Amino acid sequence: MGPGSSTLAGFKGGTLFVTLFLYGMLQMIDRLEGVVCHVDEQYVVVQAGGIGFSVLVPDVSRFSVGQTALVHAYLHWNQEQGPSLFGFLDGRDRTVFLLIISCPGVGPKLGLAALKQLSAGAFVAAIVAGDIKMLSSVSGIGARKAENIIVHLKNKAADLVGSGFEVGAQGAWARTLTEVSGALEGLGYQPYEVSSALNFLKEREAPTDPSVAPLLKQALSFLSRQRSV
Repeated sequence: MGPGSSTLAGFKGGTLFVTLFLYGMLQMIDRLEGVVCHVDEQYVVVQAGGIGFSVLVPDVSRFSVGQTALVHAYLHWNQEQGPSLFGFLDGRDRTVFLLIISCPGVGPKLGLAALKQLSAGAFVAAIVAGDIKMLSSVSGIGARKAENIIVHLKNKAADLVGSGFEVGAQGAWARTLTEVSGALEGLGYQPYEVSSALNFLKEREAPTDPSVAPLLKQALSFLSRQRSV
């Protein structure tokens, strides 16, 4: 096992019974609060309740030895490596991490890489907006995988935004594009036409105060020109 693959720092071997017992107990861990006693390249060790928990995190630079940290935890089970504990300083990051790894073909390591390179809000906004370029800027996510993520997670991401998940300015832009898309579909435009219009809008600079009406007008004007060609 590599660093961080064992949930309990220093725990070695043990019977299957003990392993399964620990796994069952650790599944109940939602948050850890304790002192960071070690920082490595990919994980940190948090001392809580007399136990050192090895926690894989998106960005170890946000941790320092001696720091008291409140970590939002998620336990992941791998058939070969066993349990691994992932942690996030922000609960929103954990929410998006779980969204990311719910996509077929996307594992926890890629989920961590995504949250290291993009904020949780930016990642969700990119999915909702169908922004392949932004998603593929993450190491390990090429254009094809970005398309797969959008296809499988777009509705979930849109529901997340609709439920009040705050994604900042990029999220407002993404929500506006989603509403424009729905309006165009309601007007009877074909999916390829809607996609073309959204790509046209995304190529333009995102407005500081995006609203549906002016962007819908631009999209309709664009589609009118396209149909007249």
